Amino acid sequence: MTTILVDLLEHPSASIPQATGDEGQAKATYRFYANARVTTEDILHGFATETARRCLDHDVVLSVQDTTTLNYTGLHSIPELGPIDSGGLARGVHLHTTLALTTSGEVIGILDQQYWARPQKGQPGPEEKESDKWINGIDACRTILYETAGDRPVPRVIHVMDREGDTYEVMMTVEDVGDSA
Repeated sequence: MTTILVDLLEHPSASIPQATGDEGQAKATYRFYANARVTTEDILHGFATETARRCLDHDVVLSVQDTTTLNYTGLHSIPELGPIDSGGLARGVHLHTTLALTTSGEVIGILDQQYWARPQKGQPGPEEKESDKWINGIDACRTILYETAGDRPVPRVIHVMDREGDTYEVMMTVEDVGDSA
């Protein structure tokens, strides 16, 4: 998996064959992605656990959340993509990431990622509100930190969000869990 990540990080806009640079490695990468035992959740949990381990070396950790939109309008063959603009012409997915940073701004790693596509016009919407992403990020951050810590002390967590996360429900969640925002 490390080789796959390095290839994709070094060539983020390349296709898999271009990024791997060799037919055998491209085939291995496709097999990895096609393996039913490899799930998004398992990969994310591995990243989050390693990030949480590194967080335990700090007294204070910033948990920074933000959403980005990935535009895949040109990929017409993927029906799971949803509208990402007000007119419904651009298609893609939304990616909400919770990063752990030191107080000096050094990135420790990813604690959580959520992704979704908005429904097409006429399709039913999700049961959960999109704004719940902030609370889900707080919960995921705390869960992985405490799960990883065991008997070790958990650092003080300061949640950092843009003004979209400045809602009563989010602020009450931060207060209820005893963290700072």
